[in-house]
Amino acid sequence: MSSSDRANTQSLGARVESELEREVDALIHSAQAPTVVFQPIAHLPQLRVVGYEALSRFSAQPRVSPDQWFAAAARIGREADLSALVLEKALSTRASLPRRTFLTVNISPEVLLSNAIQTLLEVGPLDRMVFELTEHAIVTDYDQVAAAIARVRELGGFVAVDDAGAGYASMHHILTLHPDFVKLDGSLVADLHRDPAKSALVEMFGEFTSRIDAWLIAEGIESSDDLHRLRQLGVPLGQGYLLGRPAEAMTGIDPLLKTRTRDLCESRETVAPFIEAGQTASADSDDSVLRTIFDANPEVAAIALLDASGRPIHLAARCGERDVARHNTMRVNRAADRREVLRRAMTRPRHTRFDPLVCCDENGQYIGMVPIDALISSLAAR
Repeated sequence: MSSSDRANTQSLGARVESELEREVDALIHSAQAPTVVFQPIAHLPQLRVVGYEALSRFSAQPRVSPDQWFAAAARIGREADLSALVLEKALSTRASLPRRTFLTVNISPEVLLSNAIQTLLEVGPLDRMVFELTEHAIVTDYDQVAAAIARVRELGGFVAVDDAGAGYASMHHILTLHPDFVKLDGSLVADLHRDPAKSALVEMFGEFTSRIDAWLIAEGIESSDDLHRLRQLGVPLGQGYLLGRPAEAMTGIDPLLKTRTRDLCESRETVAPFIEAGQTASADSDDSVLRTIFDANPEVAAIALLDASGRPIHLAARCGERDVARHNTMRVNRAADRREVLRRAMTRPRHTRFDPLVCCDENGQYIGMVPIDALISSLAAR
């Protein structure tokens, strides 16, 4: 591209931005909120809708993405005013929410602190509302944001952090603000089934969010193979074009998709048939208590140590004749492919390689154990 072409392109971009700034200012001045559409958020193991994300759609010229409209509002210092229009419209739709579903709405941390938004939040209870914190600017005062989040929770609302895995800012939000939901960036979901490194990262996020009592939501699900891989990895919630496109109505999951994914899952060999009840104990049990359990049950090789919420923390194993060792657990979902699980299990340190696997549900709570020898025998028999 020549220097004159670059100059023309930059000039055109400047004119579009200037026009967009005038349009968004006029829109806010007229108090006309953009159209709000709803994209379903599904519980992945059962493929049922548990929530919706409210998304803005602008019909005025120029025809650009919603992100560009909000960027234009930010440039003229009116992002909070535009966000308030969208939030007010989203709040007004809660009466249409199906039972047992929630509604999420995007908002940047700095806009959450604005008077326009704070005034709206104080109007009434925020039950079934989730505020997704997006990143448009560096947060300079996390104490103020944390105080605003505390008030949201006092009013019955919840908080999510968007775009986890896409950069440092989202991780800093998670560590500092302790969200109720963590939304996994779509770049980690695309072609997940082909990429072992992405699978490892998604699994790490699943482990991390379960430890901080947050729900993990995978964004950008567009293929049945990626959906199946997410279910194998135990990701509880997700959204994307495969599950439902944004629409003016709050729609459900296509029954045909449920049939196709059920057939796909049934065609894969999972660990589900090999789950045993196993032996459990409290995570704070003394070694003497664990030795008593082992003595009373000679056939038990390991005990799952659970926290107060029923989540496995460690695995207690026999060590010599009277000692007890505490090992890290390898957690799996009941839909996990048995070959993939066995491959991962064999990468563990030698002294824990044949520890049983701990099976958890989508909330990270204990279901049972999967003996390694059972998996080996099932695959050797083929």
